[in-house]
Amino acid sequence: MKRLLMCLCAFTLMNAVFAIEVDQNELRQAENTPIEFINYTGPHSEIDSLQSIAAIGTALAGAAQRGRAGDMNRYAVIHAVDTSVTAGLDADILIIGSGARVDHVTNLRVIIAGYLRAAYGYSEKDAKTIAHFVTIYNAVYRGNFDAFKAKYKAVVLKNLAADKVGLALRYDEWAGKTQIVIPLSDQKYSGTLSTIDTTSISDKNVVEKMREQDDKDLATRKDMIDLKERESDAARERADVARQDAAAARKDASTKQKEAESAQKDADTSKAAAKQSKQDAEKAQKEADAAKKQAAQSEKAAAAAQKQAQKDPNNRKAAAEAEKKQQEAEKAKQKAAEKNKTAAEKASDAKKVDQEAAAKQKEAAAKQKEADQAGQKAQTKEKEAAAEQQFADTKEQEAQSDRKDIAADTRQILEDKRAERKAQDEAVFASSMPRAALKIIDPNTMLAEVVLLDLRTEKSLKTSSLNTVRGRMLVEGTESLIAIAGSKGGNQMITLVSINPRTLEMTKQATVPVAEQSMLVPADNGCYAVIEQSGKYVLARFDENLEVKARSTVTVLPYTAIRLTEKGLIVQDTANNIRVLNAETLAESTK
Repeated sequence: MKRLLMCLCAFTLMNAVFAIEVDQNELRQAENTPIEFINYTGPHSEIDSLQSIAAIGTALAGAAQRGRAGDMNRYAVIHAVDTSVTAGLDADILIIGSGARVDHVTNLRVIIAGYLRAAYGYSEKDAKTIAHFVTIYNAVYRGNFDAFKAKYKAVVLKNLAADKVGLALRYDEWAGKTQIVIPLSDQKYSGTLSTIDTTSISDKNVVEKMREQDDKDLATRKDMIDLKERESDAARERADVARQDAAAARKDASTKQKEAESAQKDADTSKAAAKQSKQDAEKAQKEADAAKKQAAQSEKAAAAAQKQAQKDPNNRKAAAEAEKKQQEAEKAKQKAAEKNKTAAEKASDAKKVDQEAAAKQKEAAAKQKEADQAGQKAQTKEKEAAAEQQFADTKEQEAQSDRKDIAADTRQILEDKRAERKAQDEAVFASSMPRAALKIIDPNTMLAEVVLLDLRTEKSLKTSSLNTVRGRMLVEGTESLIAIAGSKGGNQMITLVSINPRTLEMTKQATVPVAEQSMLVPADNGCYAVIEQSGKYVLARFDENLEVKARSTVTVLPYTAIRLTEKGLIVQDTANNIRVLNAETLAESTK
């Protein structure tokens, strides 16, 4: 197989992220050492495309159905699953054989992502996210066989070796010495977003190592949060469906239970009828037996009388008695026959009724079984709904916890960057002669931005975000710069602002509107500017805190020139007259 390598531009980016020299043994000894892979960075005789690299993983996808795929001497996957065992995790084990030539962790992730897409239908983005976490997970637990024993089923462990399990940090320790474990969720999730156990591959130890990266691996961690949230949503949908199925099954069970109870009632009625019929048959049989016995006795008496009559043929009384006895015997015999027939009929009827009762009982039992099965189905669906809901809640809680960590890390990165920028600014200030200047950015409106200039080199050190400075004038205060800035419209306002002379950030603004065309004239511990007051314009004196200390009673033109003289301030009023105002009180000066 060709030596694996990405295109040159991608390769350069990969080096910037991953090529850091870290010893694997030190990783195990020092908890604060980041997971940083040492990749091959030299030339290759041949270059493979990302597509051909991904195809390696795609070709191994058959393992998910057949249990094993690939060449153990190059690349192979063992699908280690035992559905008869509920405790522990199943896993897919990616074997990097002695003949494998993958030498960059990014290419390895491409192979894993290709496998996940082909085997389980993951999207390209999700497959990349999982593959990234899988490599970190296996690096964190490299050689820690006890950690794998604590989490995985025997079917997984029997395929692992303590000296090969996990992923080494050095690329030259991969070939022939690597078993990458990809934890699988319950088989019922196979083919869903939750096929891979994202909880395991993003556990605390894994995330802590990712947080030790300079960028804290924020992008990939955010992608995992997104995946877990979608896992949670999918589980909630499955829970809703299971609850609906449970409700339908519960309703069906209720209906079937009523049918079963009705059938049992009919069966009980039939049983009672069968019992009564049996009793009637037994009674009839007793009567038949008694009649038979009576007939036998009558027949015996008739025979005795006939015998007696035969002894004395001329004894008419004996002959009459014999005739009478014979008639009684015939009647008894006839009665016995009738009783016997009745008993037979009763017995036949009892048998039929008993068979009917048995059939009804069988039917009732069948209906009860259906009711019980419907009830069991409802319970199963209710348990399934509860399990899915718990799964959804777990993934949501993980996502929320991960979001909090990312928010904290983002704040830390911003704080670190601010501190770095501040340190850089301090260094620049320490080695330069900074001075604030105004740079016109719109010749039509004459709006300007503040620029911090190094007077020695005439190079710009910093530019303010404030880009609406007016009047082409800055007044230097004790600890700030004062300018007129802003625009009109909406909730916008033109007024005085204070600017930090080092950061050029706006730190404060006045509370009164300043005329758009006003001049800005410095004063002792403050400045002068024209402000708008009830639709008119007056001159105001501000202190360094931008608070108005005096207002003129004379209304002035918004664009009046302002000149400070030894006699006071010279301004132009709305009648185009030149007026002189007291520099302190702004009252009109007396001659």
